[in-house]
Amino acid sequence: MKTKWSEYVQESHQNMIKEMNTRDLGKLRADAAEYFIRDWINENTALRVIRRNDLHLHPDFPFQPEDPNESGYDLLSSTGLKIQAKYRQGDLHLETTRRNSKKNKNDSSSTGHVAYSANEFDVLVIVQPSKEVSDDCTKVEYLAIPTSALKRENSDFLVTRVDAKTHKKYKGKAKTVLENLGNSIDENQ
Repeated sequence: MKTKWSEYVQESHQNMIKEMNTRDLGKLRADAAEYFIRDWINENTALRVIRRNDLHLHPDFPFQPEDPNESGYDLLSSTGLKIQAKYRQGDLHLETTRRNSKKNKNDSSSTGHVAYSANEFDVLVIVQPSKEVSDDCTKVEYLAIPTSALKRENSDFLVTRVDAKTHKKYKGKAKTVLENLGNSIDENQ
């Protein structure tokens, strides 16, 4: 018997790759994608970001979360840019799971899946692995889409799926989109 959960997670991960189980791989990699995207942004853009739950470790970051439930964003830049990080192997869906409540009554389903509010984050960053199911995290595409491009018409909510037109518009532009948004946030302070 193994002595660490990380050993079982690794075994499970390798089995999902072997079985080409992209659905469960996505669930397993979701949290790790936040660290992965954090590192990519820090190494490939002018922005400096940390995971939201690491804010207490960084007194130099002047922005502290106002929402104790930590809804909305995963990463925060030193300029205050709020980033929602996602791992998506296929469909670019954006629903989040929340309790059915007064706040979500107009945009919830019976399963508790709801659309994000338009003010929860500034940019969505998606890491998409290649179609080949593997453990190689160098074969990925980064997609950064401003919240303004995801907002539903006449609504305070975002779309629940990124359509092909929006995907095409922002494909290959993650670095530029992030730096432009980071600069605009900085200039508005």
